[in-house]
Amino acid sequence: MLFRSGETVVFAGDSITDAGRTTGRAGELGSGYVAMFHSLLLTLRPQFRIQVINEGVSGNTVLDLEKRWSGILAHRPDWLVMLVGINDYWRTRPESDKTGVPAAEYEDVYRRLLEQAEELGVGLVLMEPFLVERDIRGSDRQGLKPYSNAVAKLAGETGAVFVPLQIEFDRAMAVHPPEFWSEDRVHPSVAGHALIAGKLLTALQCCAEVPSPTE
Repeated sequence: MLFRSGETVVFAGDSITDAGRTTGRAGELGSGYVAMFHSLLLTLRPQFRIQVINEGVSGNTVLDLEKRWSGILAHRPDWLVMLVGINDYWRTRPESDKTGVPAAEYEDVYRRLLEQAEELGVGLVLMEPFLVERDIRGSDRQGLKPYSNAVAKLAGETGAVFVPLQIEFDRAMAVHPPEFWSEDRVHPSVAGHALIAGKLLTALQCCAEVPSPTE
């Protein structure tokens, strides 16, 4: 496991990360993938003692994250796990309120946030924004693609762990229909949240097993 016992891990993002945390419908970790990941980790490694903090806020774009970034970093995390981007794209659509963030600006702001975290020595895990939508050539899948590409690019620049989620949901939709994983294409169902938690756990285990060049 890439995380170590005694560390603090902060999850930052939008409603997918929030998962009822800020509305009082769920506990401080929400009822989604953050809570599931924590439970899985403690089940598999009961000796682990890590502090998990959920800083997801429903409706957030990367600009909203920037406004509260100092408060997120004030937790002094050892690791930062980020999943943001669907609102940035969704609100640029013709039928939206046009409060979204264009892909180029999204990448620039995201980069600034990561640079600030890196200055503090924070480890980074970047999760890919996704849509539970089978039509890969549809306008929404194509519209989200530059945002997903930006996250992959930033992970490469920073050496962050990159967790590709779109391909995982695409594979999952080959087994069960999209509605099984999300009722509205954006917000995961219980099964969808479980998929994210499992893929995050797998990504962290795989990265930890890769020897460094000096080993």
